[in-house]
Amino acid sequence: MLAFGCRFLGRSVEDANLEIEDLTSINGGLLVWLPEDKTHDEEQNLVLLDRPDIQLVPRLTR
Repeated sequence: MLAFGCRFLGRSVEDANLEIEDLTSINGGLLVWLPEDKTHDEEQNLVLLDRPDIQLVPRLTR
């Protein structure tokens, strides 16, 4: 979760509200689904690309 938080840079409420079903592993990164929030009026899909030094995707898929 620490590696995810480092790449996600979300608000604490966004971090706490995420569920495993909101994350999808894609080639070389993660797709994160977020519901609407106070600054966005619609759903968002964020792509977090992996970095060799963090290796987010292998850590989360383990």
